[in-house]
Amino acid sequence: MPAGLAAHLRCTFASVLPPGSVEHASRLVDELTVLAASSVPPGSERAAWAHFQGQRAAKSLLHNQALQTAFLAGDKTLADVLAEADARSAGSEKIFKVITGRHQQLRDATASDGDVASAWSDESALRNYAKAATEIGSRSWVQRGITWCSQLARDHFHGEGALRLALKQVAREAYSIGGVEGVSSSKTIIRETHKSLLAQRVQRPIKLIDVGSCGSYFVGSDGLDVTALDLQPQAGHPSVLQCDFLELEITPKGTLPHIEPSDACIAGSLRSLATGSFDVVVMSLVLSYLPLPTQRTAMVAQARRLLRPIDRYNAERAGPARHATVSVSAHGISVATEDEDTSKVSCGTVEDEEQQRLSAHQGGATVLAGGAEMLDGAAAAELLGEFLDERGLLLVVETMSVDRRARTWKQQEYLQNWVDVIEELGFRFLRHQILSRSHALAFLTTKLAETASHPTRCKAEQRGLPMRSRNEPLDTSVQMKLR
Repeated sequence: MPAGLAAHLRCTFASVLPPGSVEHASRLVDELTVLAASSVPPGSERAAWAHFQGQRAAKSLLHNQALQTAFLAGDKTLADVLAEADARSAGSEKIFKVITGRHQQLRDATASDGDVASAWSDESALRNYAKAATEIGSRSWVQRGITWCSQLARDHFHGEGALRLALKQVAREAYSIGGVEGVSSSKTIIRETHKSLLAQRVQRPIKLIDVGSCGSYFVGSDGLDVTALDLQPQAGHPSVLQCDFLELEITPKGTLPHIEPSDACIAGSLRSLATGSFDVVVMSLVLSYLPLPTQRTAMVAQARRLLRPIDRYNAERAGPARHATVSVSAHGISVATEDEDTSKVSCGTVEDEEQQRLSAHQGGATVLAGGAEMLDGAAAAELLGEFLDERGLLLVVETMSVDRRARTWKQQEYLQNWVDVIEELGFRFLRHQILSRSHALAFLTTKLAETASHPTRCKAEQRGLPMRSRNEPLDTSVQMKLR
């Protein structure tokens, strides 16, 4: 093993072991050297193999305290540590297959008018699904994703997240017209106005819907009013609603949720929700479990309908009759009205939305030409109120199976594809963060006129969100741009 690689692995092992375990780290490197020599021919492939297996061993020791203790006591060897890593990987693969298989089983039964009752009451599938969901939800890296979502939601609505967006918008629009005078004064007014508005906003809980929640993962998160739903909640869970999110009916603004009693789910089965009724939609480890790229897009489009602002496009698609809605099956998505052929897309126009946006823009909500004018208190309150009360957040946490862990955003081709498709559905990309074993993406809703026309949105819903691990082709119809 090259000396540099040996030193690197020695440091890696020492970082996951208790302080003063240098000898044990050296023992791991020695055992790995012997194992590599007996398993891989000499050359660069041997060094690569040793590096990969060393990283796996370090992760296994880090996440399994009992295994670490046994190794330090001399009861386990490197071979035992790697065997544990293999078992953990096999377990993760089994969990993935159980969850995706169960989702597909239920959707197939529904789409083909099969024996839905038997599919839902399959006791073996129920037990396996509940066990798999509980296992993956309890892992620390999954909990870190939930914490990230909770912190970002509270920062935006009960912290300074909305304030930062408002300040950036004022500066961006001022500089775009060549005026900088008054920007500092406008920012001061915005900050002062934000303090008073925030005092009122924190009195209202943040309405968050957790899609694909097998348990109450957001319990204990202050300031959140959480609605948790899952295709098949854990048996006996008192608060998670049963719901197929793709089949959820989106009803007009102000209508009450429709929940039916269910023998299989204590909380009941959720059948409908009102459009624009939530501040935040969270999808943690949901999209990657769907079998088709187009189904992932449909999930995001459905999330957009539950968030503000409510534009004509979403309003037309809300209603008990399901006029102009998305139809999802194992074969993909079609968008149509009941009185038209399903191959034709029913879409509206955006002249009214664009005119409203221009009218509001001319009302003094931003710095005007040359920077000669600045925001007053009323305009600042209007701007901040838009970010606090008229915009929503979509928070997505997904495994590295979606795209690799790259050094730069330019190398994240699949995630760039996701962002561009999602933005066409009525969102603005805010940030991407790499967590310990997952990608985290945050989006802010936009008004329709700010992003795309109705026909563009309809086309976006027929595109897919591909995954690198499944070798699904990138959507070349999307013009990806460097961010």
